[in-house]
Amino acid sequence: EEQRKKFYMAKSELKSIKDKIEDKKNLLKNYLNDSDFLLEQIEQISDELFDKKTNEKKLDVLKVSLEEKNKILINLEDERQNLEKIFHTNKYEIKKQEELAEKISKIEICPVCKSKVTKDHIHNINDGTVKEINLLKKEIGDSEEKINAIKDKKEVLNKEVEKINSEIIKRESDLIKLSNVNNKNEQIKILQEKIDKLKEE
Repeated sequence: EEQRKKFYMAKSELKSIKDKIEDKKNLLKNYLNDSDFLLEQIEQISDELFDKKTNEKKLDVLKVSLEEKNKILINLEDERQNLEKIFHTNKYEIKKQEELAEKISKIEICPVCKSKVTKDHIHNINDGTVKEINLLKKEIGDSEEKINAIKDKKEVLNKEVEKINSEIIKRESDLIKLSNVNNKNEQIKILQEKIDKLKEE
């Protein structure tokens, strides 16, 4: 009777241990599946990365560069506006000088010196006006050249700014993805510890 009791107790205990082993095997299988799934996700995320070595420092360098280029663009725009003012002011001044030359040829008494307007008088005024107009036209030509140069510079800078902006967006996305990869690696590490413990059991 005593032996029979021991036999059934041992049999029951053995069954309980077998069940526990089966449970642990199932748990181990689940941990391994989770770990494999996380590894697949890490691989997928890694394939989507723009640059696997992206870090905050690289991003900061890009942001500083972007800021500098934007400042240059603002300065170029200010310069362009100033040149436009010179351009329009000079055009207006040329018109005024031409009108003055035309008026002088039509009047008989000079409003400045109150003497009769002679051909010499008209010639002197026309000479002065022509010189002034030529000077203004040269300034207009120079302004137009500079405006075109600024336009070209701005075009190049805008393309660079666009490129930097695009890279910043990609690198910011990379940082989020890399953070995600780090989290998944931590999860795998925790799972591995559990797997090791289960295998030991």
